[in-house]
Amino acid sequence: MTDAVYSARAYFPRGLAQPPGSFRFSADALLLASFALRHCLPETGGTVLDLGCGCGVVALACLLGDSRLQGAGVDAQPDLVAAARENAVRLGLERVFTAAVMDLAATADRERLAKGGYSPVLANMPFRASGSGRLPRDASRRKALFADEATMPAFLAAAKHALAPDGSFALIYPWDNRERLLHALEEHGFAPVALLPVRTGTPDGARCCIRAVHAHPGSGGVTVLPPLVLRAGKGGPYTGEAIAFCPWLAEGAGAV
Repeated sequence: MTDAVYSARAYFPRGLAQPPGSFRFSADALLLASFALRHCLPETGGTVLDLGCGCGVVALACLLGDSRLQGAGVDAQPDLVAAARENAVRLGLERVFTAAVMDLAATADRERLAKGGYSPVLANMPFRASGSGRLPRDASRRKALFADEATMPAFLAAAKHALAPDGSFALIYPWDNRERLLHALEEHGFAPVALLPVRTGTPDGARCCIRAVHAHPGSGGVTVLPPLVLRAGKGGPYTGEAIAFCPWLAEGAGAV
């Protein structure tokens, strides 16, 4: 390992290449990676797939967290895919990580994932409703932040194609909208099996991490895990519990 790679890994997640004007990853991405590492890995390693990978932070965090893994990311925006590849090189992970331009809204692109056998498949998909709040001027930021009625079905259909038969699909999503997501997962042939409530210190910032698998006869219900408290109050520091769960939060990730 070169000194440059060693420094990049020590500095992670700071210093990642992110195209000018693009959406900056937040703590959600790091929480999803930590959840996957704790709850979703195959016993013998596997290939993690990040749907809508952006600059690659989720998959690359998983690769840094478990050397048995290989990784892949797909995104509709070529500049973000280029950044993900650059970040893999910076971190010395270019031999175990690939990134490709892929539009999950396109059926043909989703079907390209069908032979992947990925596990885990991860998604930190856009969730803000189109027309709510101020729209960013940059098209890249708008695409990363705002969802329409087709967004969730496209991500879930892609995951259904990509997920290995015994694999795990993990997502992070707003707590208040969890029932909508759980229902959509079941509609797409998934069985949600674990849910982690994430308390952020503000009611509108609460999240949940969900693990789902391919549904089969006799699939059980959802196990609700003990809540993870990120902050004791609005604007407060991350709790020791949060840092223990996701050490990268101590390295200057974006706020949640």
